[in-house]
Amino acid sequence: MGGTTAASSVDVGSSTGTGTRVLALIGSGEIRSSHSQFFKGLADAGLDVDVRGHKEDGLAVRRFDRLLYDHVVLFAPHANVFGGDISRSELLDFVDNGGNLLIALAPGASDAVRSLASDCGVEPDARGGAQAVDHFSFQAAGGAADASLVAISSWVDSDAILGAARPAAPVLFRGVAASVPTSSELVTVVLSGDPTTYTADLKRPDAPSGPAGAAAALVSAVQARNNARVLVSGSLDLFSDELFDAAVEVADTGKSYPKSGNRAFALAAALWTFQRRGALRVGMPRHRNLATGEEGPPLYRVNEEVEFEIGIAEVEGDVTKPFQCVGTLV
Repeated sequence: MGGTTAASSVDVGSSTGTGTRVLALIGSGEIRSSHSQFFKGLADAGLDVDVRGHKEDGLAVRRFDRLLYDHVVLFAPHANVFGGDISRSELLDFVDNGGNLLIALAPGASDAVRSLASDCGVEPDARGGAQAVDHFSFQAAGGAADASLVAISSWVDSDAILGAARPAAPVLFRGVAASVPTSSELVTVVLSGDPTTYTADLKRPDAPSGPAGAAAALVSAVQARNNARVLVSGSLDLFSDELFDAAVEVADTGKSYPKSGNRAFALAAALWTFQRRGALRVGMPRHRNLATGEEGPPLYRVNEEVEFEIGIAEVEGDVTKPFQCVGTLV
């Protein structure tokens, strides 16, 4: 995948990857119904979602140099092979050509899907049985006692990614954590582990643990230099109807919520990925020679003073509005 900038930045540039065509590749037919609320949420946001089995014949994301879709959702964490022209390298080329990609993993994810995430700068725990665990902040509603269904409230403080309203309840997460280099300018961790969260193989308690606490990247966002965006979630279940509708009780605090924050979080992160939020468009550049007042001269000489103006608009769904800059934008 091509070079990238920090995922918390907004897209400034061309309109590539800002369309409405979504290809959702699912690992089994059940996902069409078990994750129906997520797909409906995308449709309600104005996106055209084409849900297809990941091994179907004739699958393609481009024809020659033309993208057939603007965005791809990969809900097939255990897939090793795909149908048609889909492959790991083809999905990377899709991103390099301006398409946006949402990847959902799960415990025991295939080498192909884990490698795809790694190519995007997010390193999932490679141990087959490893998953995020928290013996304090886990789902306890209805008498549940599963430390691998973690209740997380450590999301990124970013209006560009999550919008002005944050989730009103913890996000329920069942899946794998990843590692992101602290020096990375390419990736923003959107959902991280709480202080008591760690990664372990519950079937092998003697095995070394993986990333823990804030270093456990549960959901990560990448923005490429070509303005393409990638979201890597360690949990396919995070997007499921079951967890969207689940009441939450956090084990260690006893705090309860009528519904999880999964719907708000998942849809907000997806809309950022598909450039329905946090994207800037530039236009109307103007420049003039301050000494002569000439507008748009073909050249300037050394030491001449130049005034440069540019219009910047912010995209929110189908609405484009003037961008309100807080502080200095260079």
